[in-house]
Amino acid sequence: GINGRLLEEKEITLDGHPGRSYRIEYGTDYGFLLVGRNIVVGQRLYIVSTTYRKSALAVAGGSYEAWALKFLDSFKLTKPKVP
Repeated sequence: GINGRLLEEKEITLDGHPGRSYRIEYGTDYGFLLVGRNIVVGQRLYIVSTTYRKSALAVAGGSYEAWALKFLDSFKLTKPKVP
């Protein structure tokens, strides 16, 4: 629904659970990048994504792409608590 162009998509796993990672260009003249991951855990779907302007090439301490990947890598699954 964002009228984007898929740049990259690959199968991934997180703690043994299947998922996909992807990069999408979108917006007027494809001015934005969306970087995301979808993970399926049982009957749940976790969607974690970030988006940024392609023209904003750098932030303090690195690139937006590096920041986006650091954010995505911070997503962790926790073990259910046993009563």
